[in-house]
Amino acid sequence: MAADFDTLLNELTQVGAKMAAWAARFDEHFTAMWMRRFNRPRWLSGELDFNKLHQQALEKAGASELSEIYAFLDRLCLAYLQADSTQREQVRGVMAAQTALVAWLGRYVREVAERVQTAQDVDVLRIGLAALSIEDYSYNPHLDAKARYDERHVYDSMARLYLAARRAGINAEPHLQAVAALSSTKASRAAPDSPPMRTHMERFTQTPYFLNVVKKQDSL
Repeated sequence: MAADFDTLLNELTQVGAKMAAWAARFDEHFTAMWMRRFNRPRWLSGELDFNKLHQQALEKAGASELSEIYAFLDRLCLAYLQADSTQREQVRGVMAAQTALVAWLGRYVREVAERVQTAQDVDVLRIGLAALSIEDYSYNPHLDAKARYDERHVYDSMARLYLAARRAGINAEPHLQAVAALSSTKASRAAPDSPPMRTHMERFTQTPYFLNVVKKQDSL
């Protein structure tokens, strides 16, 4: 079993390299298409046509390759849910070094949330929650600038999973707490002043973000 887990960790490093190359191609295609269409940097153009160009760039970069990466992440998350505490810490540590993969995890979780369709999709929900536990606040686009860590990208992912579960007839709370118990009790390198992931997951439904954003959408 330990040997199998070591193999999985090695595969994670390989997939991280594959994701880095794929993400570079995606960014190149997306930026080129954006500049051809609008002749200005994409950050000056708001959300205009973002989703359409995003999908076109994804296809050009290789949708099938991204699907393979997502399939590996599904497998990694399922293994993480069954792993012991030492193994889970190893997964988080290896993942933290895969910067391109970490940066894309939010989009992976969005895709997982879209797969939560029925009350039988509990395992899918738990895969998404495991991905957040593995991410462990490793993603901070402003880390080099030493800016304050912005928790909202993780809360947004939690919210997507929570609302998807709600629509599917699943009570997300016990699963949120179960995965929280598997999560780190240490602050991450990217968020040294933030509570650990376990605390954020345990208290998500008590946060102002949940009360002001998620509850409003849940009541629609």
